[in-house]
Amino acid sequence: MRPNPQRWIGSGRPRRRSIGDCVPDVRVSQFLGSNPLRALWYDECTTTLKSELMATVAPKLMTAEEFYDWVHQPGNEDRFFELEEGEVVEMPPPGKLHGFVCANISFLLSVFARGRRKGYVCTNDSGVLVERDPDTVRGVDVTFYEDGKTAETMEQKYSIQPPVVAVEVISPGDRMNRTLRRIAELLNIGVQQVWLVAPQSGNLTIYREGCEPVVLTHDQELDASDILPGFRCRIAEFFDAPSSAGGA
Repeated sequence: MRPNPQRWIGSGRPRRRSIGDCVPDVRVSQFLGSNPLRALWYDECTTTLKSELMATVAPKLMTAEEFYDWVHQPGNEDRFFELEEGEVVEMPPPGKLHGFVCANISFLLSVFARGRRKGYVCTNDSGVLVERDPDTVRGVDVTFYEDGKTAETMEQKYSIQPPVVAVEVISPGDRMNRTLRRIAELLNIGVQQVWLVAPQSGNLTIYREGCEPVVLTHDQELDASDILPGFRCRIAEFFDAPSSAGGA
């Protein structure tokens, strides 16, 4: 996950304006009186205000398809965005440790998939559509799929089918309420397990629909055989550098 997201479109609604902004401290009826020019001015002013209110109170929401096209426009490259209930949220790039841990997890899952010749891994915050009307697209750190697709048949845009496992790596500054919301969204679309990895503590928390979270510490083993038969690893392997691998 990326810390401290900032809303880019459709956020921060301005203060509601009223006719008092045009005619301060004066009753409208007293101001208008019987003057037709003032009445005409009033009609034009209220019409303008109504148009402005409609534009600010009800911003246009993006669909996932529109969002995909928008983020690939010139000027948006090398920037990171998510779509949250139809609104674009800009995310800062993660730090080096975050990327290192994601790479380790991706490597372990990829070796497992290739060894059994089943499943594949997606990384780099590949988009997962977790909600429709309004649309929400989350960039998940690492995902593991078993939908039988190949590079020729899988979606070019965002995944509609849920992965078997979704992995989120905590970044400094992540807010727990936002993290839990993301986890709930993933479980709601059918993800069987969400692994929340905390590099600072070296722990991993497993989330399942309808179950209490399970916390595994750095020196324990992750056994995911119930959903990925044969997959086992030490939690420490998520954080091992090549020079330290096998030393824990």
